[in-house]
Amino acid sequence: MSNDAERNVIDLARHGTYIERLQVSGLQAIDAEVLEVLLADPDPRIVRATLQNTRVTTEMLRHLARTRPEFTEPAARHVNAPPELMGIDIIWHLGAESVDRFSRHKAATEAQRAAFIREYRQAGERHLHRSVADVWSIAEREG
Repeated sequence: MSNDAERNVIDLARHGTYIERLQVSGLQAIDAEVLEVLLADPDPRIVRATLQNTRVTTEMLRHLARTRPEFTEPAARHVNAPPELMGIDIIWHLGAESVDRFSRHKAATEAQRAAFIREYRQAGERHLHRSVADVWSIAEREG
């Protein structure tokens, strides 16, 4: 994106109408500054829309949960959620990549990782309302 285009996008993120800010939130070719502006938007609908953008980083999500606790749960469901936030989410909300990232963060042994994946699959199949932290506790004991 050219400097003029980047400046225009940041201006829209800061001063645009609701619809313009909503459209900017879905752009994949935007930089971190624009995402940070949108995550700080006073309109919660804009923040929720921005949380759908896969370019939101782990550190942005961590900051959002710390400064705007009302967005902790949706931040925990983001594909780039920090592991400490993932623990509060329901296990079957996580994708396979997030499950793998969480088990790496916990330095899981192969047995723990296998147990974690097995419990993850069972919870998803049965729609069990278990948190990631609860499933990890089971995997730790069994692994």
